[in-house]
Amino acid sequence: MKDTLQPPSDWFKAAADASLDGLFIVKGVRDQAGQLIDFECIDINGHALELLGMTREKVIGQKLWGLLPIHREGFFDKYAQVLATGTPLEEEFPIVTTQAKARWLRHQVVRVGDGIVIFA
Repeated sequence: MKDTLQPPSDWFKAAADASLDGLFIVKGVRDQAGQLIDFECIDINGHALELLGMTREKVIGQKLWGLLPIHREGFFDKYAQVLATGTPLEEEFPIVTTQAKARWLRHQVVRVGDGIVIFA
């Protein structure tokens, strides 16, 4: 029986989709002056959708702070720092919204190109 996955990209996508961690891939959104003003969600796995309590159609292409406005305070600066420096971030924090299913979240944030990947 031949495996239908074509390495490496299909394997990575399958692994991300099967992960027990939520995975958010977001790219930086910049204004005309080049200043970072937001992040846009370009991909997300099923576990992350469960954490958010949202559908894929509602999330992909949306600005991060429009989806999670309560998290802009503090998180934007942290995510911008990861993007600017490439220094990963790892922390645990309480969730203060009734929309999400989790009450505490541990996340790791790493830079990839002009975006970041958030593992939660």
